[in-house]
Amino acid sequence: MKKKELHGIGGWMKTHWMEIAAGAMIASIAILAFSIGYIHCLAQHREDVLYYESMITAPEPNVCALCRNNKGVKIHAPCIVNLATGEVAELAIYDPHPTEIGEVTETPKKGHVSYFTGAGALIEQNPDQGYCKAILAKEEPIGPGYFCYECRRKISEIDKDKKGYIIADMYNPLSVVTYTVLDSAEYKIHDYLVTINQTDSGALDIWVHRQMNEIDTLDN
Repeated sequence: MKKKELHGIGGWMKTHWMEIAAGAMIASIAILAFSIGYIHCLAQHREDVLYYESMITAPEPNVCALCRNNKGVKIHAPCIVNLATGEVAELAIYDPHPTEIGEVTETPKKGHVSYFTGAGALIEQNPDQGYCKAILAKEEPIGPGYFCYECRRKISEIDKDKKGYIIADMYNPLSVVTYTVLDSAEYKIHDYLVTINQTDSGALDIWVHRQMNEIDTLDN
């Protein structure tokens, strides 16, 4: 009886070997996928741990790149902040006021289009058309040592990727406001409309446009 049962099982396996092999293959793929996912989660967890450890343990700079230890000067236009280098660049459209720090003249800046680099980005300033555009450089991991502990906390809250750039409104040096750089995002900052777009190459463009009807400027 046992021989017949064994023979029956063996015969069934011979006739269904393709189904058995397919099932074994699917099970192997599922185990492999789970293992890869688990390893990825561990790697991501380790990366997060190292990031937060560096944000806590890196010593504070003498002067924070973002808040300037609450002793910075007023900046009228929105700024981009390179988290990897601590560099800050104002995306200015207007001429600065001749006597009032952080203010601008009534008349928008006139002249030819100019190109320059700031905070690692390529910046195009077009005063006649009333905009300033920044083409951001490749994203690099944050350098915590450029920022004070409080600003590191601000950055962690808005920048989940822990790299690249943020936008900062530095019009009030005692209360710097930060914004996430994200494709299709749009912000109204002070007297400006800021929009972010992703180019065909994958880079991010930040556009700053003037809002003439809302600008509170000073006379010359």
